[in-house]
Amino acid sequence: MKNKKTLWIVIAVVAVLAIALVVYLCTRPGEAATTPDTPTESTTPNADPDVESPDPDALSATVGNGDTSNVTTDTAAGTPWKTMTDGDYSVGIRSLGGYDGLFVEDGSDDSVTNVLALQFTNNGSTVIQYAEYAFDAGGETLVFKLSDLPAGESVVVLEANRHAYDSAAVLELTDRVVATVDELTFASDQVLIVDNGDSSLTLMNLTDETLPVVRVFYKYYYEEERTFVGGITYTAKGRSIPAGGSVTIYPSHYVTDGCVLMGSAIYSE
Repeated sequence: MKNKKTLWIVIAVVAVLAIALVVYLCTRPGEAATTPDTPTESTTPNADPDVESPDPDALSATVGNGDTSNVTTDTAAGTPWKTMTDGDYSVGIRSLGGYDGLFVEDGSDDSVTNVLALQFTNNGSTVIQYAEYAFDAGGETLVFKLSDLPAGESVVVLEANRHAYDSAAVLELTDRVVATVDELTFASDQVLIVDNGDSSLTLMNLTDETLPVVRVFYKYYYEEERTFVGGITYTAKGRSIPAGGSVTIYPSHYVTDGCVLMGSAIYSE
């Protein structure tokens, strides 16, 4: 099962990025590297199913009002575009074409074909904690969600409702919600996170009290193309970690050398 899921991710990411490379005349030459394995589902009782983060209730968001006067594309209005620039939030957007592979945006890993994919780049100086971009395409609303995107980094995002790619479709930005923070937060004074090299994480309690719940946030990262894959940020939990002790978890989507830790936090429940 692990090898099969790995193959799907390899095919999907290589294919969608290959389209982008061709469109941009191979501005980043060289063979695309193999994407990482996807681990099997966790069998560790301390690890809860992964969920998308962050908690929307914790956001301090800037909400768009429909004014897209500071948004530009590389083509005339009313025609399909390959690049878009959102000057209000310093975000660059590239149309990558159709995606075949595992649908990562909801954690289901369902097999999909020809799903519309866009690549978002954070050209600002702060972390995009959470963002939603809504486009109109011939009267249909298309939504792209992304979280935890550091300054200077890019992420490939699939349309949230698995909308099919159509090269003739005109995507017009209608609204967006963007929340930023100065930096990613780690509870490094309370917990040490150790990657064991086998797609498991050991959470070490550095305090003299039991930690009820430790959440670890992570994302897929495609090193060779320097891009995150999937707007989703996964969350793994470790529970009841004794003072000075540790718990090892096997997050259902975490893979050694293929994921990047995006933060950690301590919760009462």
